[in-house]
Amino acid sequence: MQRNKVFTMNSSSNRNIEEAFDSFLSRCEYKTLSPWTITSYKQYWKIFVRYLGNDNIDTSSITVETVEEYLIYLKDNYKGNDVTRATNIRSVRVVLYYYMEKGWTNPFKVTIPKSGRTIKEVYSETELKKLLKKPDLKTCTFAELRNWTICSFFIGTGCRARTLTIMNIGDLNLQSGEVLYRHTKNGKQQNVPLSKVLIRTLKIYISFRQGNANELLFPTIYGTELAVDSLGKEIKKYNFSRGVYSRGLHKFRHTFATLWISNGGDPFTLQRILGHSDLSMVNRYLQISSESVSKTFARFNPLESLNSDTERFNMTGEVL
Repeated sequence: MQRNKVFTMNSSSNRNIEEAFDSFLSRCEYKTLSPWTITSYKQYWKIFVRYLGNDNIDTSSITVETVEEYLIYLKDNYKGNDVTRATNIRSVRVVLYYYMEKGWTNPFKVTIPKSGRTIKEVYSETELKKLLKKPDLKTCTFAELRNWTICSFFIGTGCRARTLTIMNIGDLNLQSGEVLYRHTKNGKQQNVPLSKVLIRTLKIYISFRQGNANELLFPTIYGTELAVDSLGKEIKKYNFSRGVYSRGLHKFRHTFATLWISNGGDPFTLQRILGHSDLSMVNRYLQISSESVSKTFARFNPLESLNSDTERFNMTGEVL
């Protein structure tokens, strides 16, 4: 449902919202924010301007009621859950607070709507075994070998898709067992350890891939950069070919984090591997499945461990 909006057109002494947004982008570049963060601000601001209906509106016309009506507009006109809408409002708030800081918009508080936390989907053990099964090196295509290696890399590191697509062969140090993330979401370079299994997989892949240190590690079949959306399509086809019908690039990251905790890994090391500045973001990845909770409960329950007269069983019915 479209709501009525009343705005003041800008005068020569004031800023319109698009001129002000250009100033905001300059601030983002000065603060060396990552390209992903800046792109996100642009995308959500574009939706906000579309709601306003005019990019020649004065910044002083934006009030708390504008944002409240915008949230209703999002619910009525855009698909997505509460989390998506909260992310949208959060991005718009950053821009508006910058306007307030500059004195272009009268100060007001932008409240982020509460959103229910949903358990993040992960790949099952059965699905992972299908995806990580080594292809026949005598008959497989380069794309299949590449995609198998990519799935292994995702599950072995929790790497973001964008970071992976612009990685060079020279970023790998298989002797020391590390990979350098040159481009990350927070803009900071990062060294991440490689497991022995992943090192073996990468050695197999590189023996077929060949190439120089400054060439892309995971290119298209034509040697060009594999865009994130194209990678998503490639992995979807690869999953289907392996009989796995769930998909999603970020799902690998959720799976890595969940399995890390399920296997006894500590959240502080996970925080460093995932490249987060604090544990608040890590906690969002640690929505362990009910099955994992049940298994852990049966294994570590104090009453069970103290009762020596009662046989303990695991979740499959086997005597422990």
